[in-house]
Amino acid sequence: EILYDKAVAAKYTLTDEEKTSCASYADQIYQALTVDQLKVTGLMKDVVVKIYEKMTLAEKYYTFITDGLDIDKKAITAGVKAEDYKQFDTKCLYVATTKYDEANKAVEMTADELKNAEKSINKALKSVKAGDDFATIVAADKTVLTNDITFVSGDKTVSAEYEKSASSLKVGKFSEVVKAAEGYYIIQLVDNASTASYDTAVADAIAVVQSEGFNKEYEKLKKEYNIKIDEKVWD
Repeated sequence: EILYDKAVAAKYTLTDEEKTSCASYADQIYQALTVDQLKVTGLMKDVVVKIYEKMTLAEKYYTFITDGLDIDKKAITAGVKAEDYKQFDTKCLYVATTKYDEANKAVEMTADELKNAEKSINKALKSVKAGDDFATIVAADKTVLTNDITFVSGDKTVSAEYEKSASSLKVGKFSEVVKAAEGYYIIQLVDNASTASYDTAVADAIAVVQSEGFNKEYEKLKKEYNIKIDEKVWD
């Protein structure tokens, strides 16, 4: 309400494109409401549209405030160490050595199943070395799966064995069979120069400082208003 009021006072308006987007969002929300929800709330579609338009206009004033903050983005960026966000993009072939029952509880594989798993991954390795692509290998053996996995050094999204093997590869190269607790892998390193994780970390760090700065400015704005909460409405 406060940001919207400030936006109106500053003569901010919505573009035709923004109005169209608001109507589209409102339609999605309205269509998702059940008949009972509509009865309880008494919401009409045009009301939901107005809510989105109000939010969008308020967002413009929020941006005005954050853009005016004295934030040293270079200093924040320098404080995020690139080496802490070393990213590895990989593809892998995988054969499980664990399985799950109907209750999704881990159960041990039989000795024969484990032997078959080892045979499958070794056969897949021969195919890789012969030049077959992953899709061909997976199509030939249903026990072999393929996946694209991205991880950052030390983030523990992959097993220690997987990370060690993948991070030692050259781009485009394949590993030998890697044995982990959950199964066997053959890993291909696709890229180790992506800055996506680092860029996200920098953006998050800047967003935190922006949020803190906005909150300080917002507390000043609130002093200009007499705020009364209607508890009965909320209840």
